[in-house]
Amino acid sequence: MRGDTEPVYARTSVLTADGGERIIQWHNTVLRDGDGAVCGTLSSGEDITEWQYAEAALGRANAKLNLLSAITRHDILNQITVARAYIDFAAEGSGDLGIRDYLDRARVAVGEIQKQIEFSRDYQDMGMMAPAWQRPEDLIRESASELILPVGVRVLTNLEGLEVYADPMVQKVFYNLIDNAVRHGGAVTEVWFSWMRSGQNLVIICEDDGIGIPDSEKAAIFRATYKRRHGHGLFLVAEILGITGISIQETGVFGEGARFEITVPNGAYRFGDGDAKPQVTE
Repeated sequence: MRGDTEPVYARTSVLTADGGERIIQWHNTVLRDGDGAVCGTLSSGEDITEWQYAEAALGRANAKLNLLSAITRHDILNQITVARAYIDFAAEGSGDLGIRDYLDRARVAVGEIQKQIEFSRDYQDMGMMAPAWQRPEDLIRESASELILPVGVRVLTNLEGLEVYADPMVQKVFYNLIDNAVRHGGAVTEVWFSWMRSGQNLVIICEDDGIGIPDSEKAAIFRATYKRRHGHGLFLVAEILGITGISIQETGVFGEGARFEITVPNGAYRFGDGDAKPQVTE
């Protein structure tokens, strides 16, 4: 006699002798005889009442903290708008070059504060919703349409039918990759997305024809500390992908363009109907 390797889990509420309620998680395994025929089941129960209550309490606490954070961010951003207006008014009313220089520095500092606040919002939103199957092809088109691409820059994709299991914020991954290429790639004219197999995994490739990334910075661009010069974009990209076990690295040759490889593990990608055909967004 043997049991199936994968047990089935179920939760039920039971009443105790004194009228109390406990939550039990059952581990159920189907038993089979030597010929493989089902001959019974084996069940064991685990009292998870306290764990369930603690999980619910933690969820409520997180909801309150998120609400407080959202309200605080909203208020700070409102004050940033006010501060910017006063800086602009002061600059217009001053003919002193030294004072105008200080005001310009203050304007830059306020802008950095706004970026930090907006990043905290994006980072907080990660993992708040369950991962889902999404089409990179559609997300790339949407991202390209939201960006104001310079004249002559094209975004090409060859990912038709591909779906990945990722956090709902994964659109920001493609948005940031395109935005970074345009902002930091030099004279970029094309950004293109394709895919290839790597063993049981699938690799989504994002390439451009810009200047590329120096070898000394290929790992650093995904670190939070890199924000001091270039913002949080690629750090956020790596964090979003990592929620479902997806990784990213930069493998391009400096001077020939950037090349980002997004490795999607087996089980986190699938294909729908239709062959992949290049799509162009300008």
